[in-house]
Amino acid sequence: MAVTLSQKKCIRCGSCMDECPEAAICYDDHNMPYIIEGVCTDCGECIKVCCTEALAL
Repeated sequence: MAVTLSQKKCIRCGSCMDECPEAAICYDDHNMPYIIEGVCTDCGECIKVCCTEALAL
């Protein structure tokens, strides 16, 4: 399984980035978040803190 991020639901609060132990969530040049595949370990910590349910397994 892989963590997915819905950019439509995301409010860009940064909570997921702060919580990610692997620093696998970043913003692109257009201020849109994305998950770095291969760095993300699917631990689910980001999902726990997402207030808009933009992240899922």
